Amino acid sequence: MYAIISVSYLLVKLKIMNRVLKFFLFALFILPYLPLKAQTYEERYNECSQALENITREDTIYMYKVLERDKCLIGAPAPDFTRKAMQGQSIQLSKLKGQVVVLNFWSTGCIPCIEEISTLNRLVKQYAKKNVAFISVTPNNAKTLKAFFVKHPFHFTTIPESDDLRKNVFKLPSVIPYTVVIDTKGKISKLWFGNLGSDTFKFYQEAIKDALSK
Repeated sequence: MYAIISVSYLLVKLKIMNRVLKFFLFALFILPYLPLKAQTYEERYNECSQALENITREDTIYMYKVLERDKCLIGAPAPDFTRKAMQGQSIQLSKLKGQVVVLNFWSTGCIPCIEEISTLNRLVKQYAKKNVAFISVTPNNAKTLKAFFVKHPFHFTTIPESDDLRKNVFKLPSVIPYTVVIDTKGKISKLWFGNLGSDTFKFYQEAIKDALSK
């Protein structure tokens, strides 16, 4: 009787050990190579926005916390969108993978935005034969933009009446100009806001160079 019990006990123990061994081998050799579910932009944004918890726009540290969130967003997959540009073509962000994309959020009523246009045009010229797409996004309509471009030519591909891309898709604060650089893999490479004055050209160059290298 004791022998039967001992054999049964050993068999159960062997089965348990076998299961443990299989799990160990799976965890060691297979699990690391299984594809993980990619984190969405919104998921990363919500995670990064914890830096702004209990902070209002009136707080002196608000914009510093926005910068902290922007830094946290680097590496997140850029949210996809489809819009029609003033120039007539349809733009779908996900189809631009393989290129660096420079998104500039601006408005015709924004003086700092206007002041950096000539510098941005220099960038378009410099990277004309490179793998870089320059896209501007504005709340202004096509009629307003056509009149504006007579006096202030802007060589970015322009998406009109699309402030929702800033507010609801990229979820950026109401600060312009705001720039988002997306690398060739479709991931956020750099975000910043404001006119950087004499440092604008060099800052863009470095951001684009970094995105091209990823």
